Amino acid sequence: MNKILVIGSTGKQGSAVVKQLVEEGFHVRAFTRDRKKIKIDHAALEIYEGQLSSYNDLLQAMAKQDGVYSLQPILEDVEEEVRQGKMIIQAAKEQAVQHFVCSTAGGVNRNRASPHFAALAEIENVLKSSGLNHTIIQPSFFMDNFKRIVDVTGNTIKIPEFINPDVKFSMISSIDIAGVVAEVFNNPIQYNEQVLEIAADELTLKEVVETFSSVFDRAAVIEGSFNSATAERAWLEEKGYIIDFNQMDLLIQNRLTLEKWLTAEFEDNCL
Repeated sequence: MNKILVIGSTGKQGSAVVKQLVEEGFHVRAFTRDRKKIKIDHAALEIYEGQLSSYNDLLQAMAKQDGVYSLQPILEDVEEEVRQGKMIIQAAKEQAVQHFVCSTAGGVNRNRASPHFAALAEIENVLKSSGLNHTIIQPSFFMDNFKRIVDVTGNTIKIPEFINPDVKFSMISSIDIAGVVAEVFNNPIQYNEQVLEIAADELTLKEVVETFSSVFDRAAVIEGSFNSATAERAWLEEKGYIIDFNQMDLLIQNRLTLEKWLTAEFEDNCL
């Protein structure tokens, strides 16, 4: 397996997947609406400019591709989100793709309430019954989210409350997600028809604050709140992610804890 089409190639997660795959020797075709958003330059990378709403674009993009990695954007129109997901799967079948990797979210198909998660569950179920060789990865909370929700005032780091501060929650960086995707494409038979709920660390929000304070050597506090349709505080507190960390040790080499990720991501020690 050498040629991989990456759908959702311009976001944080998708860009990390493209980078990881080309560095591991795969030839990647990045599907995007706007080629100017692709920031990676590599001899093994080609760009296909098209629309996810176009079945013809999907068919052409998947031509002569061994694998597909699909990370769909969140749409307000969830019916369109499902329609696009079904088209992506059907196009992969028509082009006889050897292995299909679908990235959804931790807890999908386990009573997550919002319309977005219901849409992802429907797409997962279509893939499971499609006859395609496939793997579903379900990332937990993105460490990368801290970049947009953390605020710095003076010398104090402020982290909003989005979960009970004493409840542990799992998290993972886009770097480790990309590592999982590469592992699956390198060993497709081993991971065929598996659903992998993935994480690299598990902390309470209080422990997150302590980690920020330690890494950046300054005060950190929980202040304010953060609400999101995809965060689902009640679900995080009452059900939460289910991670097999023994499996993660095998799946993710040298996985990045929050401390390691912060240290690597902010080498100049500046938020």
